[in-house]
Amino acid sequence: MAIAGIAVGATSGYIYVRSEYPHSCQVLAEAIALARAGGYLGPDVLGSGKAFELKCAKAPGLHLRRGNVAAGEPRRQARHGALQAAAAGHRRPVRKPTVINNVITLASVPTIFANGAAHYRDFGMGKSRGTLPIQLAGNLKYAGWWKRPLA
Repeated sequence: MAIAGIAVGATSGYIYVRSEYPHSCQVLAEAIALARAGGYLGPDVLGSGKAFELKCAKAPGLHLRRGNVAAGEPRRQARHGALQAAAAGHRRPVRKPTVINNVITLASVPTIFANGAAHYRDFGMGKSRGTLPIQLAGNLKYAGWWKRPLA
């Protein structure tokens, strides 16, 4: 997110998490603290002279229900406007979004930077290229997070 934010001149970012998942913001806060300590966030990201801060925002999932679109506003813009308002703790106004991406998209950026677009494109098949993070949870022998090629 810092890479995307700095690329467009943003100085802050919010990770929207539905309030039904309170543990997620706690885990994200720990990860954000580690990123800040490593110089990936703060007033001078990796000595670049660019500032970027990151916060976890909790909001009720009701803002994202299908069909909750304001008249005259395109569906995609309405959904993104809902994310912005929910992250700020407000009801969704009709407005255009700034740069908003889902976490899956942003999680792909470091791999693409490190290994190149052709490497990333080699995962998956047909029109579905790249990887998708998945989580298996519950009473399982091998619970956890993995990235799998799209199929």
